Amino acid sequence: MIDSEAAVARHTGNDCNGNGIGDDLDVGRGGGSEDCNENGLPDECDISAGTSRDADGNGIPDECFFAPVFHRGDTNDDGFVDLADGVTVFIFLFLGDTIIYCLDSADIDNNERVESTDGIRILVYLFAGGEPPAEPGVPPGSCGSDTEEPGTPGHLGCASYTSCQ
Repeated sequence: MIDSEAAVARHTGNDCNGNGIGDDLDVGRGGGSEDCNENGLPDECDISAGTSRDADGNGIPDECFFAPVFHRGDTNDDGFVDLADGVTVFIFLFLGDTIIYCLDSADIDNNERVESTDGIRILVYLFAGGEPPAEPGVPPGSCGSDTEEPGTPGHLGCASYTSCQ
C-alpha cells in the first residue's frame, strides 16, 4: 500500500516544507499549512526561502502584520529623492509609461491622491528649498509606514518598495 501523503506530494509536485503534502494542496485544501500572504506557498517556505521577512521570529511573514515601509518622495524606489522622482510622477500621470509600485511614496503631501502638484513639490523641495515630503520622509532618514490606516481613503497603498529592506 502506498502512503497517501507521499502520493499527494508526488502528484502535485513541489513540497517546499517537506511535510509530504504538495504545496497547492497543503495551503489550498486544508492541508494544515498557513498561507497568510496568499501566494500559494506555506508561510514557513516563504521565510526559509528569503522571499518574506520574519523580523519577530513568530513564523508568520511580516507582510501579514506590518504595513510596508517606504520613503515618501522616492517614487522610483532607488533609495534617493532626486530629479528622477519628480519626473516619475509626471510620466506616471501624463504618459502612463511607468508604474509606481508604492503609490504612497508618490503622494508627497499625503492628501489621498497622486497629482501633478506632487511632482512639482518634489522639484521645489530639491531645487528651491521647499517643504519636505510628509512623513515618513526622505532618505537618509528612517523608513516608515503610511500614517493612514489600510482601507481608509488616505491610504493609497504600497505593494512593493525595496529600498527599505
